[in-house]
Amino acid sequence: NDTYGHLQGDILLKNVAGLIRSSLRKVDFVFRYGGEEFLVLLPSSDLQMASSTADRLREKLAETTDPKVTMSAGVSIWSGEDATHFIQKTDHLLYEAKGRGKNRVEFQKGS
Repeated sequence: NDTYGHLQGDILLKNVAGLIRSSLRKVDFVFRYGGEEFLVLLPSSDLQMASSTADRLREKLAETTDPKVTMSAGVSIWSGEDATHFIQKTDHLLYEAKGRGKNRVEFQKGS
């Protein structure tokens, strides 16, 4: 938004959302979670599959968006906790990825 303006920023967000949606299975879900953040739910995926999906999305966004977009992600597995706690632990991993240099995937350890 600062570089290209809000209209271009909105167009880019729509393009990113479409690219994510088209890269997922029919059983998966993508939601805009905040500003430029998206929440992707991958039912019936283990941690390795979810991490691979996040890395594939990260690479695809870097290759196909104009202007170029990088992606940081947090990946965790639902362990029966309530939705708020699940999102918080995943969001913590996202901030860890951003803190470690951005454009990377951090995943839940010990699962």
